[in-house]
Amino acid sequence: MAGRLAGKVAVITGGARGIGFAGAQMFLKEGAKVVIADKDPEASANAEKELKSLGTVKALVTNVRNAQEVEKMVNETVAAFGKLDIMYNNAGYSIVEKVGAAELPLEVWHETLDVNLNGSFYCTKYALPHMVKNGRGSILYTASVALDGAINYNAYATAKGSLKALMRTIAMQYLPQQVRANLLVPGGTKTARIQARFQDQGGFGKSYETKGLLGINDPEDIAYAATFLASDESRHITGQTLWVDSGYNVHYTVPFR
Repeated sequence: MAGRLAGKVAVITGGARGIGFAGAQMFLKEGAKVVIADKDPEASANAEKELKSLGTVKALVTNVRNAQEVEKMVNETVAAFGKLDIMYNNAGYSIVEKVGAAELPLEVWHETLDVNLNGSFYCTKYALPHMVKNGRGSILYTASVALDGAINYNAYATAKGSLKALMRTIAMQYLPQQVRANLLVPGGTKTARIQARFQDQGGFGKSYETKGLLGINDPEDIAYAATFLASDESRHITGQTLWVDSGYNVHYTVPFR
């Protein structure tokens, strides 16, 4: 039986670790050829080595803050595999800002928007001509439960919230060309980076599992949703936001603290 992504070519940014790596695993298992576009050379090489038993995978070291690197990565993907069907904008960056807007260092503002928003736009910009040529495509964006605003997450909330507007705009503009765009909103997810951040709060489990939610996400929970939106099973779905947040957005009046 053919996989749900059989014959498709996908790029996953930030694919060397965490949610992106889980997405790469699942995409490969479902038959896609996958390019991992990650800025970390060592992590990229390790991910490629670990994943190659599952299918065709190629690591292209890419810093999504750099438009020229993104353009090169997309061109190399198409040169290697002949097309591009799926652009999964997963690369992200955040720090716990812990300050109001007046105290936020400008370098934190710029870096956070560069990675989360500008990087996603660059990937979209350079992927679109190939998808239009193919007559179809699926673009995914990874947001956050902070997308509606978050106290002391000035840059991060702004960047993630802006992704929704970008996604909707792309979905509207490229509907006639059969290019779809959708937004994933992960809640708390068991990645090494996030678990390390919550150590000083008594542990990640204590922070999430004791608040009436369905439990902390595993990275695979996000990968299942991404696979659906990338596949032809969702061929009539575009311009939509899919929360994979364990009930977080219906449990809290303020979405993120």
